[in-house]
Amino acid sequence: MGYGDLSCYGRPDYKTPVLDGLAKQGIRFTDNYAAAPVCTPTRCAYITGRYPQRLAVGLEEPLKDSSPEDAGLPPSHPTIASLLKGNGYETFLVGKWHLGWKPEFGPNRHGFDEFFGMLSGATDYFTHRSADGRGAQRTPDGSADFWQNLAPIERTGSA
Repeated sequence: MGYGDLSCYGRPDYKTPVLDGLAKQGIRFTDNYAAAPVCTPTRCAYITGRYPQRLAVGLEEPLKDSSPEDAGLPPSHPTIASLLKGNGYETFLVGKWHLGWKPEFGPNRHGFDEFFGMLSGATDYFTHRSADGRGAQRTPDGSADFWQNLAPIERTGSA
């Protein structure tokens, strides 16, 4: 969902009253900037609230097969999810993580209660494999890069 999908930001063809109510009671973001032109550093900045170059994974442009094995968001580093969770919120991430392949670098180790998606980048949302047909990056058996929390799952045709 993008900001243009909400009626409080001008969507004319349907209404989103509950989200509009949240916008009326809180803060509306009207200007957005990306921290980098590629996904890994931008995700690093978004998740941590810091310039991507402050963390080693943020210097990977993008995180790829040739990146060091230990490249990933440090488990001890605060994230938007860990801070929200620490204040009683439930957190859920759906989609692409792309901030490390090892379990200790994954979203469930960074404050997300639930994760449903891919750990690597450049993954097809229907086959959950890379453009060349390979499975998850760093997965020698060629299994798909599709996860529910820490468990790999096989499902075709859903993101």
